[in-house]
Amino acid sequence: MRVDRDLFYKLASDVPEERIASVVGVVGNLEKLSVGDEGEKEWVYVVDRLVKGLESNRNSARLGFSMCLTEALHLVLSRDVAERPRCLKDVGDYLKAVDSQFPLSAVGTGKAKVKVKGKDERGTLFGRLFAYKVLLNEPLFSLLFDQKFLIEFQERVIQLGSMKNWLLEPCFFSLYQAIEKLLPGLDQEYAQATVAQIDEHKLTMTNEGLSVYLLLAKKFTLSDFTLENSAWKANDPLQKGNLSVMAKVMLDTNVDGANSNTNKNWAPRLHYIWDIILREFFDNEQHGSDAKHVYQKKKHDKSKNPQRVEFKSFWQAVVDESFFNDKASPERKYQGYLIFQKAVESVPASEVEYCFTQNIMRSMINQASDSKRMLNKLSQKTLNTLVSICESEPAKLTPVLTALLFSEEGSLNFDILTKSKTVSRLLATKQSDHHYLATLIRLFTSRLNVSDKTPELEELNPRLKFILDSLLNLIRSQKALLETDKEIVMEILESTIQLAFFQKDNEYINNIAKERLSSMLAELIVLPSTDGSWPYLALEIIVTKEKSETLIDSLDDSLVAVKAESLDILKKISELKSKSSQLLGIESLMSMNLIQLYSGDAESIGIIEDLTTFYHETSNHETANFTGVTEILLSLLAQRKSLLRKLSLLVWEQFIDQIGKEEINLLLNFLHARENKEGFSVLFENEGDYEVVDSENDAEGEEDDENNEKDNDDSDEDSDDDVSDDDDASLSSSDTDNADDEKISQIDKETTSALAKALNLPDNIINENGEVNINMLEGMDEDDDDDSSSAEDDDESMDDEKMMELDDQLSEIFKRRKDALSTVSTGNQRKLDVKESRENVIAFKHRIIDMLEIYIKHIEQLSLNRADGGKVVTTEKTEQTLAIMLAIVDAFANCVQQTLDKPLIEKIIKLFKGRFSKIRFTLFEDIETSTEIMNSLERIHIHLNTNKPGQFSAAYYLFCSSTSLYLCRFLIDTTVEAEKTKMFEKLVDVYAATTKIWMQEGKYGAKIFVDFYNWLASKKQRKA
Repeated sequence: MRVDRDLFYKLASDVPEERIASVVGVVGNLEKLSVGDEGEKEWVYVVDRLVKGLESNRNSARLGFSMCLTEALHLVLSRDVAERPRCLKDVGDYLKAVDSQFPLSAVGTGKAKVKVKGKDERGTLFGRLFAYKVLLNEPLFSLLFDQKFLIEFQERVIQLGSMKNWLLEPCFFSLYQAIEKLLPGLDQEYAQATVAQIDEHKLTMTNEGLSVYLLLAKKFTLSDFTLENSAWKANDPLQKGNLSVMAKVMLDTNVDGANSNTNKNWAPRLHYIWDIILREFFDNEQHGSDAKHVYQKKKHDKSKNPQRVEFKSFWQAVVDESFFNDKASPERKYQGYLIFQKAVESVPASEVEYCFTQNIMRSMINQASDSKRMLNKLSQKTLNTLVSICESEPAKLTPVLTALLFSEEGSLNFDILTKSKTVSRLLATKQSDHHYLATLIRLFTSRLNVSDKTPELEELNPRLKFILDSLLNLIRSQKALLETDKEIVMEILESTIQLAFFQKDNEYINNIAKERLSSMLAELIVLPSTDGSWPYLALEIIVTKEKSETLIDSLDDSLVAVKAESLDILKKISELKSKSSQLLGIESLMSMNLIQLYSGDAESIGIIEDLTTFYHETSNHETANFTGVTEILLSLLAQRKSLLRKLSLLVWEQFIDQIGKEEINLLLNFLHARENKEGFSVLFENEGDYEVVDSENDAEGEEDDENNEKDNDDSDEDSDDDVSDDDDASLSSSDTDNADDEKISQIDKETTSALAKALNLPDNIINENGEVNINMLEGMDEDDDDDSSSAEDDDESMDDEKMMELDDQLSEIFKRRKDALSTVSTGNQRKLDVKESRENVIAFKHRIIDMLEIYIKHIEQLSLNRADGGKVVTTEKTEQTLAIMLAIVDAFANCVQQTLDKPLIEKIIKLFKGRFSKIRFTLFEDIETSTEIMNSLERIHIHLNTNKPGQFSAAYYLFCSSTSLYLCRFLIDTTVEAEKTKMFEKLVDVYAATTKIWMQEGKYGAKIFVDFYNWLASKKQRKA
């Protein structure tokens, strides 16, 4: 029986499955070997082959051969001695085989006369090391190791490690693993021998010696040992007096008495000693423990050994002042960053802020800020590691932010200085624990309190602004958790309100705080609250503080009366046990407008009065006018503040049950507004009454001037895609140009007249055009020559004082001219005004669509309730709903035709297909619908055949086609079965008439008709 030789080759495979299969195969073959001579030869071959394979430089060779050798040795040594092969009676035979295969005499040293190739030398040394490491693998370790064998093992390992400085670390790590496993069973005699042996090789003051030293110190008292080469005071490396020596040891520099051969080459990785020494400080502490527990633990340790160094002092001396000092090389700092990353990950939350020391922070900021610096990528990676650690350990987020932002070494501009988004990402870290979130928020709110010891405004204002921005970001990122934590939200609002309305002598921060309060409420307003809306809760804070503090901007008597009446209404609403959605809407609107009133917004007064009137109407059971509320919401919707826009949509949703045709028509009228300055004036400046003009006729009239300037052939083709608003804009621009030219001419006349008066020129020297008469000016010069004596007298009389007075007059004249010209719009300014007006109108239409979407969702829900047998809507309400739906269809068609904004068209089409077309027709089963729907269908086909499809004709035709098919389905599904045939005929007639027009002048494709006839075919197939 022979062991399959092919299996040895596969032991070096890079595929783990192949290596494991080979090990199983070799061990299986070994189990079948006999004890005779033939079996003995095979065992000798196998052991030699496996040991020899440990020096291979193939990627996975040592892994495979080590695994197989472990199993083979365990297979033999677990048997009785009589059953073992002669070549492996005990572990000593194995060590002899290792010595024979990897003789140390073949390794070149500094005293060797024969030079050995580096590749062969490295293979021999690592082969022997891996041969020793095989003995540490289970279950072989438990079978072989005791204190006696450990002494032999460590002698071999220390001897091997002392031969080459780059071999010392892996050798001692193997020794450390062996001692750590056997530590409970070791005695004082072994500890004394081990420490002496390490000291004998002058390795005590090295990282490797320190690792074993600290391990033995966990069980044994080493202060009684006498060592020749140790420089540790009291034989305790962690005594306070050993910090300077510890720093040198950790830097891998020579210490007096240390072996000079231990100076190692630099490697881009950390020594294993750092895992050990960090555990020495925090072995008994858990990550995330609270500060109280940590303090008690530290106090107890200090009373036990008051000379023991604390982590803060250790970090400052050993890491900050050693790896990151001014003279540290990039290689040192590289390792320093790795140490910093490991420490932040390993250190408990209560101590992590001590890692952010001065030199580390300075180096991190400098390296991260410049992409050309050598350690820029590592510093950026370190910052990313900080974020990852805080995401996995939320308890560390607050101390890390404290160190980065508010410590002496940190900066509020940390992200700007490092050109990263570290702080922003940390603030956006999702929290899952209320305690950690509250701690984080109080980190910022506690620094919003302004006291007499605060710094100057130049330093204070940026600080307060940053904190307010950070709190706003926290609300945005932690919205889900804040939903169930009202207390911490109220702390944020209270601190912000204090700065906004009660902090004196700082107008800049007052305005910033008001803006941030508005943004905070915009985020909070969508969160549910059992105690009232968030604007109402914010208003309560203001009213409460007003009783004990003075407002920055006090209210006059008339405003106080308005406020008192409004607060009385809000109090009545809050005292109600059950509030309707309308009352909640009034509460939100009135509270928000009262906050606006406190902020000095005069427009809020009118809204408050309207809301007061509306409340009295509803409370007296009168028929409330919801049109007025709709107008209020529209006025808020037009505001730039996102809070007011979100609030208007939220309140609109609360009032949606009471919204009728009049209110919807008010919205639809705004969709007809032209997207130019005229439309802007109608929407936002209330200039004139707005009339809805037929889009097609309006477009034709507006394009006449343009068509006259082009050839007839070109005009017929191009005018279809032009939008009438551009022509209006150009005409309006021309009129404005003429008016501005007249203003400039008038200003020039006034300036010339003022100059003539200042220079004592005759009044008639200025002609009717405001120009100086040159001939008269020359005549005056001749008169001056004839009367030279008079001129001399005048010159003498013009002294310095009068000259200065004249200079002041001229300066004032030219200043008035400059101010007057600044009020006249230039050509570029007019273009900007036109563009801004168009953008504002388009943005307002987007918000109108948002309001209509809420109403369409409401209708969709009504139809679902009806389909599920829910509440039946009254006939009058159903008829009104149908009329509104058809009006919305017409308004959408007009808007798609007229608008210049493609996103608005896409939004309308998405709303129609996603929501509008999903409304169940069962809602309209009880009313007559055919006439209204047929009229709407015919209007859509008129739209379809227009000569002016707008700027986005493809989208316009698509919408008309989709709407037409929807109305066809609406008609068929709401028609009784007996009348459906006639209804199909009417639909075919409508499409036939459209087809005739399309054949002559239609500009859209045939897909519209194909879709219709495909729909007819599907209906016919179902009927069959």
